[in-house]
This record gives sequence, structure tokens and C-alpha cells, in this order.
Amino acid sequence: MDEEQAGSPVSQTNRVDRHVGSRLRRRRVMMGLTQKQLGDLLGVTYQQVHKYESGRNRISAGRLYDFSVALDVAISWFFECMPHPVQQEDKSASNRAILEFMRNVIFIEYDEHLQALSKMTRALSS
Repeated sequence: MDEEQAGSPVSQTNRVDRHVGSRLRRRRVMMGLTQKQLGDLLGVTYQQVHKYESGRNRISAGRLYDFSVALDVAISWFFECMPHPVQQEDKSASNRAILEFMRNVIFIEYDEHLQALSKMTRALSS
């Protein structure tokens, strides 16, 4: 049985680190920033941002504060929707598609196009 299945404190910490990293990536993408651009804002390399986003490196409280300021969100935003330990985590591919969709919708200029898109998504979800 590996760490994840054992429910050890280490696996729970890793799950939190991955969730916070995922939220960091989500907000960065929503704002249209690259890892390099975000890293430049905070004085870290894009590789370090990648490690934070993947959960490989834990984000300190001070660094999390810096991210919240740079990304214009409350620190609590990084912990929203934190999955319960027994729930299956979101699939990153579908999350990425949703984020890309949301980001593209922001740039639609005409109300008629937004209304048409809204009708289409309602029809597809039925």
C-alpha cells in the first residue's frame, strides 16, 4: 500500500500542495500569464513556478501571500474547493479545457455572440 492509499499525514500534505498548485495554475491561466511572466513578477524562475504548480515544491506562507497579491486573489482562494480526502481529485485535462474556454469567453466582444454561445452550451449540456 503506497502513501496515498495509507492516508498518512505525508500524503494528505502532498494532496494539499497539489491542490494549491492547481489553483495557482488556474489563476495564472485565467489572467493570461505564462509561468515565466509570473516568475518575473515574484523574482523566481519559471521552473520554480512549475514546481509550485505541480505540487512538487511546497509554497511557504510568505510566498503564497506574494502569489495572492500578484494574482489579485485572497489567500483563501487557493484553498477553495479543497477535495475531501476520500473524494477523487479533478481531472487536469478537463480542468485545463474549462479554463481555456473561460479565458476565451472573456475576449468575446459582442453580446449577440455571448448569447449564442450561452444557448449552445445550454443545448449541449441537456
